[in-house]
Amino acid sequence: MLSSVEIELFVHFRPHFANTFSVRRYFMKTLRIITVLLLNSTILLAQNAKFQLIDSLNNSPIKYANIKSVKSDFGTSSDSLGFFDFDKNETAIINAVGYELSEINLQKENSKIKLSKKPIQIEEVLLEKRKNQTEILIDEFKASKINQFYGLSATRNASWIIGKYFENKSYKTKFLNSINVFTTSEIKNAKFNVRIYSVDENNLPKDELYSENIIGIAKKGRNKTKIDLSKTNIQIPKNGIFIAVDWLKVPENIYEYSYTMKNEKGKHKAQSYAPSFGCVLDEDLKKTLILRDNKWTNAIPDIMKKTNKYCIIAMELVLTD
Repeated sequence: MLSSVEIELFVHFRPHFANTFSVRRYFMKTLRIITVLLLNSTILLAQNAKFQLIDSLNNSPIKYANIKSVKSDFGTSSDSLGFFDFDKNETAIINAVGYELSEINLQKENSKIKLSKKPIQIEEVLLEKRKNQTEILIDEFKASKINQFYGLSATRNASWIIGKYFENKSYKTKFLNSINVFTTSEIKNAKFNVRIYSVDENNLPKDELYSENIIGIAKKGRNKTKIDLSKTNIQIPKNGIFIAVDWLKVPENIYEYSYTMKNEKGKHKAQSYAPSFGCVLDEDLKKTLILRDNKWTNAIPDIMKKTNKYCIIAMELVLTD
């Protein structure tokens, strides 16, 4: 049975893409986009104020944090200087790489919000000398086969993180070297964040294994985008690893497009965040998980072809020794 979010997605997929990531792409290039939608549009009543995230020890700005409302899916990101706008009457969940997850009542805060760093789980980060002599490519995908995407509307902001689980199959080559994700972007050099998690006994994301932002850059158009992970010096844990992408909801990632609706005259305008991320179809719905409402939930079903498969983010992992 479909959840309320999936039902909303279904409604907007068929027969046309009202409020979707890229209606224009659908009509011009017949791309099929899975769009992250905001179900509660309370942002229209927001009394926005400007805040800045800073480190509690040295007051340095905390950039590219994921910030969402506790009442809805609405969210935003801090910019390169740690600034963000939010309804001052809200309570926000702030999820910044390398910092403690914080629930902040913005009414009680001044313009600067201090966050405390969290310790990295040392037992998950195994430090050994790298050889870089052998590589293994896991879950290779064909770019030509991808025609469905996870996207994010800027007209109806949500604040989701989406990622993929990689099993540890007793690989002798275990250092994270890089990932490749399939992206499509309407703008040049769209930025997004990459997060790396250990997993628990149920293969759910547990602790972040790296304390700094890892920024991916998607070129304009359809591309297999490579993100270097070698600097993390992380080996894949015995329970496997979960690697996620986090849209940066900043002005430079926004583009505007026009679209038409069936049986309607005139054009509509909307905005989206670049990039969107391609997906492949798989029967294992837990290979991709989506963080929403502060909980990891299963991948979206294939509602375009109506198969019994799920939309798994197109992500390859490269390991080295």
